Amino acid sequence: MPATAEGYRQLVSWARSFGGLRRAGVGCTGFCGAAPARHLRAEGIEVTEVNQPDKAARRRHGKTGAVDAEAAARAVLSGRAAAAAKSSDGPVETPRLFKLAKGSAP
Repeated sequence: MPATAEGYRQLVSWARSFGGLRRAGVGCTGFCGAAPARHLRAEGIEVTEVNQPDKAARRRHGKTGAVDAEAAARAVLSGRAAAAAKSSDGPVETPRLFKLAKGSAP
């Protein structure tokens, strides 16, 4: 699915086609996973940060998106991945924006 608002809607619709959707694991919620994490939260879905892929599974099956996705899902379901995803709108966001503005100023 495309990394757009419509793509995120399609993703949620697809995931819900399997049953209730209460939690989702997203990797890298401070960067490329920030937009899907925001969309999922707006849909009332609890988002868990999944940082490290399962290295043993990667050795056995190689690095593929499917292997990483399954490992992330298993980490969330088992509770091994339990960190709340970054929200990009909390108190830490203000100093980050100031630093970004200062660094981009001429």
